[in-house]
Amino acid sequence: MTSDSETKALLDNGQDPGQPAEPVQYASLGCNQDVAIRVIVIILFVIGLEMGGLTKNQYVYKWIETNSNSTNTALNASHENSPTTSLDPCGSNISAGNEKTDQSEATLWLLYFSLCEHGISIPMILLYGSYSDFVGRKPLMIIPCIGNCIQYAIKAFIVYKNLPLVYFFIAYVCIGLCGGHYPFYLAMMASVADKTDSNNTRAFGIAIVEAVIGVGVCAAQVGTGYLIKDFGYMYPMVATSGIFGLCFFIVVFGVSDTRSPTSTKHITLLVYLKQIFGMFLSKSHIATGSVFTFNMTMLSFFLLYMVATVFNTIGTLYELRSPFCWDSRTIGWYGFGTDIVQYVFGLFVVKGLQMCLSHGAVIILALLSSIATCVITGLATSSLMLYISKCYVILSRASYYTLTPTLFSCMWDRRVKMEKA
Repeated sequence: MTSDSETKALLDNGQDPGQPAEPVQYASLGCNQDVAIRVIVIILFVIGLEMGGLTKNQYVYKWIETNSNSTNTALNASHENSPTTSLDPCGSNISAGNEKTDQSEATLWLLYFSLCEHGISIPMILLYGSYSDFVGRKPLMIIPCIGNCIQYAIKAFIVYKNLPLVYFFIAYVCIGLCGGHYPFYLAMMASVADKTDSNNTRAFGIAIVEAVIGVGVCAAQVGTGYLIKDFGYMYPMVATSGIFGLCFFIVVFGVSDTRSPTSTKHITLLVYLKQIFGMFLSKSHIATGSVFTFNMTMLSFFLLYMVATVFNTIGTLYELRSPFCWDSRTIGWYGFGTDIVQYVFGLFVVKGLQMCLSHGAVIILALLSSIATCVITGLATSSLMLYISKCYVILSRASYYTLTPTLFSCMWDRRVKMEKA
């Protein structure tokens, strides 16, 4: 936030220090309509993210399997020895050693794509997020819709022309400049905070957003599997681009902003950055010891999100190859079942546990559940073991259901206190 001396200097010069505008008030009917439109937009946006992510992961591995030197060598060896003999349990003409090589190469490409996107998007998120208090929440929803629409249009063209994977970096630079998908989620969470007062109400609203996201994830899993199986990889990417384009038009013409725009004429980027990082370094809050708890909660959430993201990406490559040999439809149904367990049954289990245990105890149980899931999945030698591993995943979502509302509410309240200080 702006320091006392900076604020005083601005006031002395007759300048507006740029306090965030008050939330917009809605009539009951308009509010209900706006909430319904937001739910539709969230579901569509998440469907686009999941469809695009699943298609990209499977396409990268398929492209490497088809174009790598290890595959070509294995194909030649297979034709020389026996035209009908397959060296791989999944039916393709690659050996187990070459299979691992292709998996490693696919993982590296996905890592490079992620580093490219997030390396650019992180500073952009700081910029977009800080300006949202003054320009409103809608721009944060619009920007990632445009970026993702362009990204998957480029990817669809690359798939259509069968270009090398290096061309994917063009798409990731575009979405990185738009902040990835994070500005959209930030806008949704900030809108909940704008329209709620108490911590309990705010936490419940954020939990509802998480549940709606779960609906979109579940819907995308099965549909994407069948699209890939029946139409290949290009049409799912075209459909993903179209979904984000539809989200753009719905947001522009159907969603009301929860915060009125205000002038940013006398507010610099340095002031915004102080607002962001001052939350972690405020002397007044450090003296009370509350900053340590907040920072540890933030670190825990960071680690949880990092593991979940990596696990999902590697999981797709893991399931495609032996000993599982799943196709896109099986992966889709498996993801659908996993998400139903996490988002639906997990929610009821978590709410029941929260009635008997503290938030900390629920998080610990959730972490133990996640560890068991990862260990069993890593040691799995059959599809049955993968299914069994998901029996433990029912509590893994508890960490998000508990940490996300608590962390965001804490962050928002701390920010408000710092603005009033």
